[in-house]
Amino acid sequence: MFSIKALFMDTRIVNKVVMFLAVNRFCLEEESKPVIASLPSLANEFAQFGVILGRIRRRFTVILGLNPKGITEGKDQLRENLATEAARISGGAVAWATASGMTDLASKAHLTKTMILVGREIEAADRVDHLLDEVAPHLDKLQDYGVTSAKVNLVRNLNAAFSDLIGRPIAVIDARKRANRSVPHLMKLADDSLAQLDRLVNVVGGDHPEFAEGFRSNRKIRQVSASRALSEVEQANAEARAAKKALSQAKQDAQTAAIRAETSATIAQAEALSSGRANDTKAVPPASPAHSEPGATFPG
Repeated sequence: MFSIKALFMDTRIVNKVVMFLAVNRFCLEEESKPVIASLPSLANEFAQFGVILGRIRRRFTVILGLNPKGITEGKDQLRENLATEAARISGGAVAWATASGMTDLASKAHLTKTMILVGREIEAADRVDHLLDEVAPHLDKLQDYGVTSAKVNLVRNLNAAFSDLIGRPIAVIDARKRANRSVPHLMKLADDSLAQLDRLVNVVGGDHPEFAEGFRSNRKIRQVSASRALSEVEQANAEARAAKKALSQAKQDAQTAAIRAETSATIAQAEALSSGRANDTKAVPPASPAHSEPGATFPG
């Protein structure tokens, strides 16, 4: 394996990547989520930062050869699932953008299932990243079109899991070269996004000093070894897989709960109907034999 310096020609980039991962991990902590959600512009910027960091992490992984070699079992099915879910997000985003007269966004967010299923795997993952990057600033307006934060996170985690499986031996060298060339541009995007996060953290820092202090602490660049950098990337990969598994389990649990609730409601309704019928039967007195009152006359 090449050394970190030989790959990037600048160890400062590696140190900065580790810092990016630390900031991202801090912002994903349960204590941080309510603070970020309290300011929509901060939530949107963090979502975009996560997309950019995903691209950097993927290239870091490709360059260092951490991807499994050969055709990994289940990768084709994972790509199929990714294409299906990403195409749904694209459809909703394009519909909203078209209805809002935002033709440029409609064009940029256009991504079909076929576009993800054909061509190079790393390019398919990049197309999905680009889609998420485009829709992130508009999530609050896309709810009625079926595009929610939960669905975006699902696609992001599917894409991360798919990216972890990219790495056919015949394409490894070429992929490393392409990934290495794109690193400086992506680092610039991450720096710009982080600068915006700095500004927005200052906005909420007055009401949430502990969050601001924790953010700034993780924001510091520290010198790390090559082994530490590799460990950070592997941990980020593991967290992405764990998040995907948790989302899948949560979705399955929600579906199971919904089925149980529906079944219970049906049973309760049937029991109520049966009880009502029984009560109606008891309330009607039995018919008495016909008898005549004194002086009564009957039609002939």
